[in-house]
Amino acid sequence: TLPEAGEATVAVFDVLGRRVARLHAGPLAGGTHRFRLEAAGLPSGVYLVRVDQAGGPAGDAQALTERITLVK
Repeated sequence: TLPEAGEATVAVFDVLGRRVARLHAGPLAGGTHRFRLEAAGLPSGVYLVRVDQAGGPAGDAQALTERITLVK
């Protein structure tokens, strides 16, 4: 959920910090969004999903990181 519209990047990283997928890069409206991770080429394990949003009118950049577990 984004508090306001702006440029955002949504990416998935493995536990070693390597980006394994980019789910979105560009403008997003404020509100709740869903993204689909095509995980056919990824092994089971723990991954981090990071959302980076560029600064809004106040110039504050925001980042949110969530842990997910992929089980095949």
